[in-house]
Amino acid sequence: MEKETEVWMRTNLGDIRLKLYNDTPLHRDNFLKLVDDGTYNGLLFHRVIREFMVQGGDVTSKDAPMNKQLGAGDLGYTVPAEFVYPKHFHKRGALCAARTGDEVNPERASSASQFYIVTGKKYSDSELKQMEKQLENRLKQSIFARLQTENKAKIMELYRSGDKEGLAILRDTLIGKTELEAERRRDEAKLTDEQREAYKTIGGVPFLDNQYTVYGEVVEGMDVVEKIEGSKTNKQDRPTENIVILKVERACLISKKPSASASPSCWASWVSSSWALLTTSWWGITAPRNWRRLRSSITSSTWPLSSAWVSPTA
Repeated sequence: MEKETEVWMRTNLGDIRLKLYNDTPLHRDNFLKLVDDGTYNGLLFHRVIREFMVQGGDVTSKDAPMNKQLGAGDLGYTVPAEFVYPKHFHKRGALCAARTGDEVNPERASSASQFYIVTGKKYSDSELKQMEKQLENRLKQSIFARLQTENKAKIMELYRSGDKEGLAILRDTLIGKTELEAERRRDEAKLTDEQREAYKTIGGVPFLDNQYTVYGEVVEGMDVVEKIEGSKTNKQDRPTENIVILKVERACLISKKPSASASPSCWASWVSSSWALLTTSWWGITAPRNWRRLRSSITSSTWPLSSAWVSPTA
């Protein structure tokens, strides 16, 4: 199994380590491209809502004055939705793609640069049961809206001709088809055991599931996310003191030689680690025999500081 790529998101409140899922490759590769290009460096967490999420990636937020309205900045393209549901869902710490609303974006394509990290809240069994009812209703609404679009020409023809009876018959037909399809897809409105457990114990935002692409998660630094979440905000949900993404960079596997395209910091970490491993091996395996032989020949009279001697392997 291919190892998932990790990145460090370094902020002025601390560092967050993120894992990017391999089964959302379009979002993973797009995010990594922006990381390598330095797109995120200097941008702000511009939208923070407690018990919900923290959002960043507006490309117009760098050095933005406090009175500037943020949230619309993007890169001029979108990323096709990649819903891997229910495997990936909106648990606490999930990394997700922001997007525009369904009315202008029925395909639910993602913003090229804007992302959010879920904080959410914990839910009780009764709340989750109610949430499932909402998911069922939302599924039916989605199916009916699609069927309306598919029958738009017929609907307009009946409307223009003033055939109210025909419209009523068509409406009832589409409602019947909606009910049948919703029944076949009823599992989509049910939470899995994993989801239920996560939402009860660590929390999240279940009502966003299967609506926005989830393409990664926090693996270290959730305390930093909590600091961001706890910041004071204005009426637009922007922190009153800027929370800056100083730099985002690929996390290094220092046990593996970096690729030619790896960042200078990855190469530096690998070289440093390799040198440390080499010297540790020398001191730990070869040197002790020599040091022990040397120490045995040195007496306190010839070496007054022998009592303070510290072995290289100590």
